[in-house]
Amino acid sequence: MLSASKSYPLLRFRFKHKNLVLGLFAFCCLFPYIQILPIPTDAQPNALMVASLYLILYSDSRVNKFVFILLSLVIISFLIGFSYAGRIDFPSFRSLFNYLSLLIITCVGILYFKNNSRFSFVLFKIAFFANFTVSLIQKLFDKHALIFFVHRTQTTLSRGVTGLTPEATFNATIALLLLILYLIHFRRHNSKLYFSLFAVWILLLAQSATIVFVFSAALFIFLIVKKFRYALAAIIVAMLVTAAINWYTYHGSQNTRIAQVFSTLIRNPEVFLTFDRSINDRVSHVIAPIFITANNFFRPLGPDYDYFNKQSYELRFKYVPFLFITQNGIPKWSAILSGWGMLFFECGIMGIVFFVVFNILAIKNLFVSDSHFFAFLLFSLLIFTAVSLNTALIPFLFGNFFYLIIYHKKGSKK
Repeated sequence: MLSASKSYPLLRFRFKHKNLVLGLFAFCCLFPYIQILPIPTDAQPNALMVASLYLILYSDSRVNKFVFILLSLVIISFLIGFSYAGRIDFPSFRSLFNYLSLLIITCVGILYFKNNSRFSFVLFKIAFFANFTVSLIQKLFDKHALIFFVHRTQTTLSRGVTGLTPEATFNATIALLLLILYLIHFRRHNSKLYFSLFAVWILLLAQSATIVFVFSAALFIFLIVKKFRYALAAIIVAMLVTAAINWYTYHGSQNTRIAQVFSTLIRNPEVFLTFDRSINDRVSHVIAPIFITANNFFRPLGPDYDYFNKQSYELRFKYVPFLFITQNGIPKWSAILSGWGMLFFECGIMGIVFFVVFNILAIKNLFVSDSHFFAFLLFSLLIFTAVSLNTALIPFLFGNFFYLIIYHKKGSKK
């Protein structure tokens, strides 16, 4: 008894130390673009390093075998494609970094939620108000304020502010990822206030048409599947929004990115996919990997972007004439601007297996909860866009969803 009692202080210290490392890990995931070390990439490896440190310090931690094996097979598939591609350059190692982040951060993310059950509301508020405040300062005073926190920034007069990210779309992406975290854990905490601030952040500060489309698509699917009786009301609201956009573009300013995109969609939907380079590229990066992977019998192609560019150019003339129409000749991409698209192309059949397994398990286990199911729809649709899997908050949320799927008991609707 005496020896056991003497061990309690040591156990308490070890427990607090473990929580400290997990807290630092979660903090780094919430700020994936903050540059601490001089590493010339948009997404920084801070969370990956802390997650790796956690696994070293607590090697006895039980990583979920199913998720570990599934993601390990994805990495093995990528490495097979990597060997076939025969490329040893920065884009190739950046892709490898994507999959290491997906494996390690997702597994440690599951361990975080096994240890804490719920995400820290304090950490959430720090991340939310830090990003929102910096975006507001940039909007009101100077678009380049506080940009020294990130590796680079890129924006124009017609686009929104970048906040604590390199680009306005990334800023809106962080807003949507934090909204997903909010829907999972804190939906009952001042929901009117936070939903209003999220709307201001995405629509007025970041001004990302991509994220507005993702949210609209997720909401449409959610209403049709779970709230069909509200579909008519949604159609009426959509008509009112359309009228408001028309009024705004005629009588207000059409210089904003969202106004330009939506006014084109409303007035000339037949040219919507071709009038804007950014939209056309993003749609192309979703469609092209599916065609190319299928034409190669679903084998992993690795980071062979020269092959991707050549095949995309051929697809444009054979099957899909609107692919990459803004490119002169063969495109020169050094990355695939779609998370799921990158998995399909680089990992072949295992990328598709991961996509199918994750989505089926999520639908099956999260459908009972309105907030969890809507959060999943937002997340899965977002991965179709130009997000990088090494953006730490993305694999962290993969870990959160896998925790809900595997460990969280099904309960009543939230």
